[in-house]
Amino acid sequence: MLEKEKLIEILHTTSDKAEIKKATKELNKISLQADSNIPNGITKEMILKASKLYDDKSLLHRFHDSRDFDVIINGKAYPPKAIIGIASKFITRILHPSEFSAGHDKKCFKVLVDLGFKIEEKHKLENEKRIKSLSSEELEKRIKQSQKESPEYTYSKTTIYQRSPYIVEYVLRRANGICELCEQTAPFCKPNGEAYLEVHHIIQLAKGGPDTISNTVALCPNCHRKMHSLNKKIDIKKLESKAKSFDVI
Repeated sequence: MLEKEKLIEILHTTSDKAEIKKATKELNKISLQADSNIPNGITKEMILKASKLYDDKSLLHRFHDSRDFDVIINGKAYPPKAIIGIASKFITRILHPSEFSAGHDKKCFKVLVDLGFKIEEKHKLENEKRIKSLSSEELEKRIKQSQKESPEYTYSKTTIYQRSPYIVEYVLRRANGICELCEQTAPFCKPNGEAYLEVHHIIQLAKGGPDTISNTVALCPNCHRKMHSLNKKIDIKKLESKAKSFDVI
């Protein structure tokens, strides 16, 4: 069996499909997909640089669009493996897709989530586009229906709560591009022109907070990090007061 280093070199340098297939098969046999191939020390700045390199399309790599999940960076969806694989170049080198795996129980996703990025299912992104097209009246109707149900959640090594996409859309419309804590205009816009704000539960779902309009606010990235880091009582009271004043559904 060829050495790992030789197999990796083949994947990075050859364009021969038969050689690529053979090398990939050998790599799979020796479990080269292990998390240990992802270097430690990847930072948020590296992830942001990786997303720009991916957009530029000038960097040679073998990653493709993701099948099931995307990582959201500055409001835009990217393939998680590609971002981690490219970001690795700032510490060691660009990884090949065969060198590691992605998933909620894998280091690839954990690195992104720990750095504050969201991992979302493909169908969820498509569903959000449909929800954005709803009228205000229809959106309120859907929220009433969703609030009659308990929040959905799934299991990985931790419990992942699924918040209502209707409430997310309602709160973003309510904020209208203005952070509900610092009351400043969103720092930038998404590629589609929408103001970039992040939705936050005043009392986290994991701590028993309800997925309701009165417990949900739209914050700029800076205030969102502030709430998760400091969670000051004065800020909590301000957000609770603002959110409840709009809770008319």
